[in-house]
Amino acid sequence: MQAALHLNGASARAHRRIRLPNYMESASGACQMAGEPEVTEESDLYGSAETVSLDAGEFLFSEGDAADALYIVKKGVLRVLSGSTVYETVRVGGIVGEMAIVEQRARRSASVIAGTHAELIKIDTPQFLALVAQRPDFSLEVMRVMARRLRVMNRRYRRGQD
Repeated sequence: MQAALHLNGASARAHRRIRLPNYMESASGACQMAGEPEVTEESDLYGSAETVSLDAGEFLFSEGDAADALYIVKKGVLRVLSGSTVYETVRVGGIVGEMAIVEQRARRSASVIAGTHAELIKIDTPQFLALVAQRPDFSLEVMRVMARRLRVMNRRYRRGQD
């Protein structure tokens, strides 16, 4: 099934839409992000940042897609997945796609799908740098998210080795 991605009046390519059963979240051990930036505190800092709207079941991006921005969840719930494995559930204030800022011209390492209707703030590299100039601790928040995700994946990998 195809669905359009809604981008503040801009056109975008169509994305697949699927339904994720609720049991996948609990069966995979997905968890809400802890220590994420609080969107409501920083919304005035985003300035001209693009807002992206997704319907439930709509992909923000797919594993292997070109990466050019990170996204901050303003409203809704997203799921980070690879194949049929849900790695994480991201809620309001959370971020996804942060590796695009650190590793330019890289491909997406996972897919992100909306679990509910979602609104996101798209932050590309120039906007990220401007945001960090205004609020330097934002870069630490992004690094903490990356570090936490790496630790979670390391624990999962180690469990699989036993």
